[in-house]
Amino acid sequence: MGLTARPFPERLVDRGPGGQQLAVSGAVRGGSYVLTLGAAEVIVPTSSVGADACGPFAVLTEGRTATPGGATLEVLEEDGLQAEVSLYRVSPWAAGLQLPGHMDGIMLLPKDTIVTLHFHPDGALESATAPQRLRQTPPTRH
Repeated sequence: MGLTARPFPERLVDRGPGGQQLAVSGAVRGGSYVLTLGAAEVIVPTSSVGADACGPFAVLTEGRTATPGGATLEVLEEDGLQAEVSLYRVSPWAAGLQLPGHMDGIMLLPKDTIVTLHFHPDGALESATAPQRLRQTPPTRH
């Protein structure tokens, strides 16, 4: 069926000690999968939607997309057909900096993850994490 995601009701995701909780939910609306993060909605690139005995689902499109709010939405295949959906911002001080990665020329950028969702191969939400956001400072130059 591909990288599948099913609707899920609002879930409060802990951002760690001293962090605020983030309300997250998912829905199939029209021909798209929509994540609601607090008061913001993010449309996840979707190749198709459908329904089966377990209810509605969306087949997500793997890749990276810029959101209107300036964050990046990334959909990845993990462990075969499990979907990982991450929303993050590139750290402002690193916007022009690219650090060599360890995998075949991939460039890594420091990023501030807002939320990461893991979907079971059947599309059910398996886990949601929202790491505590740390104040990031630019590296010092000597």
